Amino acid sequence: MKNIELFKFYLKHIKSWGIAFLSWFFRHFTTVKEGRVYFEANGGGKYNCNPKYLSEYILEHNPNDYEIIWILTYVADSSEIDKRVKIVHTPSWKVIYYLNTSEFVITNYRMGYHWTKWRKREYQKYIMTWHGDMIIKKIELDAANTLPSKYIESIKKDSRATDLMLSDSKWFTGLTKRAFNYYGEVLEHGIPRNDIFFSKEKMETLKKKVFGYYGIEENVKLILYAPTFRDDYGINQYIMDWDEILRSFEKRFNSKCVVLVRIHPGIKDKIDASVLVKNNNVIDATDYNDMQELICALDVLITDYSSTMFEAALAKKPCFLFVKDAKTYNRGMYFSLDQLPFPYACDIPSFIQIIDSFDLEKYQKSVKYMFSETFHYVQDGNASKNLVEWMEAHSINNKVNN
Repeated sequence: MKNIELFKFYLKHIKSWGIAFLSWFFRHFTTVKEGRVYFEANGGGKYNCNPKYLSEYILEHNPNDYEIIWILTYVADSSEIDKRVKIVHTPSWKVIYYLNTSEFVITNYRMGYHWTKWRKREYQKYIMTWHGDMIIKKIELDAANTLPSKYIESIKKDSRATDLMLSDSKWFTGLTKRAFNYYGEVLEHGIPRNDIFFSKEKMETLKKKVFGYYGIEENVKLILYAPTFRDDYGINQYIMDWDEILRSFEKRFNSKCVVLVRIHPGIKDKIDASVLVKNNNVIDATDYNDMQELICALDVLITDYSSTMFEAALAKKPCFLFVKDAKTYNRGMYFSLDQLPFPYACDIPSFIQIIDSFDLEKYQKSVKYMFSETFHYVQDGNASKNLVEWMEAHSINNKVNN
């Protein structure tokens, strides 16, 4: 037994040394290629979020200026990725090669230094887009008491390497300095994944795509239930009385309603989602790749403490909060529920009541005030365009010539 454990110990360290050598080798015996862009979202788990929308903008508007590299796990769905994109599977030595030779490194999460051993080179630019914008839950160093010490160190290390972060509001720009320990440049023009909410045509196209994917009839009203994670992986707080809730929404809309349930990706493998969809008109949508597409398709969002509430509001969709554990939720929040424009309830009877009494005009006025006065929101549908212009201004060619 001791020999096996000793073998595993040495194997782990030999692998680590090998990766460190590869990273060192590529740093010293290759050059950074102008126009090569390394994209990674959710640690390679999905093709989505800000990296997806930026890469698609580049392919539409600047296809000859950039070589796009997408990092995906071997099991991630790549069926919707343009054929012009080079897909590199992780983990592999190719990831280390492209990471060390790309002019721009763009992610929506912390970089995986623990295995790539990457050190940013001269002429490389690291753009960390993050995976949220306006938020209610405390994050990063603002929630340091809930985070492992190793992750806190990774926050500081990652922020030191970052050349640019994105922001859609003056509020989030201020947050980057405190919560991310980041004092570099912030591009305060919005985030790429929310550009689609400013195009009615694109939203309608994506709605038809979602409805077609799930076989939903055109005249049906779609309700999306998308709660955030809980640290204890409990499931009780997610259980809903869909029979009662659907009756209330169908009465309000005078139309048939269907519910899509989307469990947070961080806990989808930790809980049994089947217990949440015990109704013929409730569908498990946890594995759908792109949350923004679901927001385009929905008529109503139900969530709890997820930042999805703000994106639904941005898309001009009603949002309700079901917060069964409001008194015990201990993640820490930037705003109390009473400060938000979203009606909320802690039990089903109260939830039915807020559905029945919902005032759309009052809701819209409250949302408008929140965006302008609380967040000082700046997104206008041109986040990808502005980011590409930043990349052009900071390209190797410009730096060398200047």
